[in-house]
Amino acid sequence: MVYRILLIGRTGEGKSTITNFLLNRKAAETSFGLDSCTQDPKIHKGKWRGVGADIEIIDTPGMMDGAIGNFGVIKKLKDAALAMKDGIHAVLFVSGLNHMRLDDSVKTMLQLLNRLFPEDEFW
Repeated sequence: MVYRILLIGRTGEGKSTITNFLLNRKAAETSFGLDSCTQDPKIHKGKWRGVGADIEIIDTPGMMDGAIGNFGVIKKLKDAALAMKDGIHAVLFVSGLNHMRLDDSVKTMLQLLNRLFPEDEFW
């Protein structure tokens, strides 16, 4: 069985870094600061921490990215999720330590994602 994890979060919060950590190798391009490295969802395949279960990490563009816009990102998230023929096993929300509170932008993002993946239809 292959476990699929969808990573979501704001631009520059570390989704690609988490991808590299979970796979225990440099699979995704990373940068420092708020520069966006991921323009389209990318599937990175490997083993959990390099030795465990087979996993696929779906690294996604950041929400609140002015270059793409939330609705553009959400469409890309939905397309990536629907392309996973066997579904997604987990959605991981990535937030940096400098954002200890859920501000209005994060609340809006989570509400949009809740509409995108309604419990009775998607899960």
